[in-house]
Amino acid sequence: MKRNKNLENLATLTSFNGINSAVGYIGKDIIAEQSEATLENGQASWLYELANKSVDTKLVVRDEAGKVVHQEPGNLDAGAHEFTWNGTDVNGNVLAPGRYSLAVVTNDGNDEAVDTRVFMRGKVDGVDFNGGDAMLDAGGFAVPISAVLSVRPDGGVV
Repeated sequence: MKRNKNLENLATLTSFNGINSAVGYIGKDIIAEQSEATLENGQASWLYELANKSVDTKLVVRDEAGKVVHQEPGNLDAGAHEFTWNGTDVNGNVLAPGRYSLAVVTNDGNDEAVDTRVFMRGKVDGVDFNGGDAMLDAGGFAVPISAVLSVRPDGGVV
């Protein structure tokens, strides 16, 4: 009986430690593996990473409905690259603020895709513990803590 109570207390302490850890993200700038970003003030930014050199890289931006609204050539070199989109569509029209996603389409020269990863940046505004797993609210997106790759103080360079 006492052993069960001790296990319950340990489980409660572990839960509180997890909550404290998650709450510590609030106000911090993060980079997380996620293809969606918010277009606001005329721009949306992503980072993308190519595992190897590409002979053809296309950056494809889609709206919430999945419609391609913009595309342009991307970097061919292996490694991490920044992409800031100015919020215009394929015809040069300015699009409304909102959620957009980035896909990186590559070719390694042998008609195979190069492994890529896409990341978003955002400031953590809150934490949601609904469902048992802590989800960070960053830029209006629910981001699992496990997807976070970098954390910087508020206003830090990410």
